Amino acid sequence: VEFQRRPLRLFDDMGQLVTEYESRSFVGALDVGTAVGNWGELRLGLRRGTGSNSSTFANAPVTEGDFEEGLLSALFRIDSLDNVAFPTAGSTGIFEWLGAWEWLGSDTEWQRVRAGFGYFHSFGATTIGADADVTIATEGIVPPHRLQARGGFLSISGLRQRELLGQHAVIAQLLAYHRVAGSPTGALGLPLYVGASIETGNAWQRREDILQDMIVGGSVFVGTDTPLGPFYFGYGITDDGRDSLYLFLGQVQR
Repeated sequence: VEFQRRPLRLFDDMGQLVTEYESRSFVGALDVGTAVGNWGELRLGLRRGTGSNSSTFANAPVTEGDFEEGLLSALFRIDSLDNVAFPTAGSTGIFEWLGAWEWLGSDTEWQRVRAGFGYFHSFGATTIGADADVTIATEGIVPPHRLQARGGFLSISGLRQRELLGQHAVIAQLLAYHRVAGSPTGALGLPLYVGASIETGNAWQRREDILQDMIVGGSVFVGTDTPLGPFYFGYGITDDGRDSLYLFLGQVQR
């Protein structure tokens, strides 16, 4: 059971806020599945939800009001990473299908698929990782509260968090970090890392625009793995000169 309340912000090409929504949703879900060894899982699920989108902007371009959704989902995930925040070895992957159906109570029908894979390897105290993630709406129009978001630290660094919203989205990343103090387990004190990344991607409304106008961003950062989760302080910049400072506590969605 999930209740979620979060902003949906729409920006122009210069990063200026055009309008902002508040999306509220309440979802109940039931999954059945199985573990695959100690490295994966397979799930099939049913979701039923209700919610609303509202805006204080008079010129809001997205339809406001209440919504209903009934979803079916299928998920296959692999994960052999040795650490969720700063992995030094292993791989992670996901394949997910999500579909909304009127016969399950949805206002509209749509489907989308997501596929992603990442791999990390270390050379002493230095770790190099690469990952990519692609989401494509295959049928119908995905509603605003289910749009894919890109932008922010380690997701086209230099942009605002979740600045890019679209029916379809792509992100690819190359990441490297070096442990300069402590140990990965914290036995010798909290680990301290310095790192850098380069990312490319975007989000699109039309399928024919996928891979057009890809944005390149990069970052430099310091980070540590605290009992409250990973902590980062970083600087990001895009290929067109937009930049941001990031102070981040919590798991980064790459």
